[in-house]
Amino acid sequence: MSLVNAVVTDKAREEWPKQFGGLVPFQAISYFRVSEGGWENPGAGRQRRIPDKSFQNMDLVLDPARPIISRRYFGFESFGYFQKALTPGDFVYEGPTTLKVRCLLDFNDYNTKNAVGTTLIYNVGGLGVSPEVWELGLFDANNSMVAYGTFPKEIKDVSKQIENSVRIVF
Repeated sequence: MSLVNAVVTDKAREEWPKQFGGLVPFQAISYFRVSEGGWENPGAGRQRRIPDKSFQNMDLVLDPARPIISRRYFGFESFGYFQKALTPGDFVYEGPTTLKVRCLLDFNDYNTKNAVGTTLIYNVGGLGVSPEVWELGLFDANNSMVAYGTFPKEIKDVSKQIENSVRIVF
């Protein structure tokens, strides 16, 4: 299990006080996404990028809307993301200001780039290969990303589980 150093997004910082204060209905964290985005290549190969709290979605999902000069991922290979619902057992309250969220990709989850539940952003073939996971986002029931983190590449295939924990400190 690895601990993902995530940032609480600007959107969550804006919405949570309203939700906790009862001004708007509370939207619980309901699912996570992992993606093949979340990296950059400064010239010596891919490395994880620093999480950006201004993101409102996964880096990979945001990429096609960027100007071409600012894009990180191109249609030279297939890239996608996988989404999975969280259950009450995935949340651990570690103290009055800390919540830990367990995000488990089980043996049968996301083993190929075109696995069931995968959304492809760039689809150019090579779909039987194992995805390289670099980023994770937590989303609320309103589909707003509330936390975002990156980590060193993890290759997912049927022979292993990948468990990441996200710690949120209020």
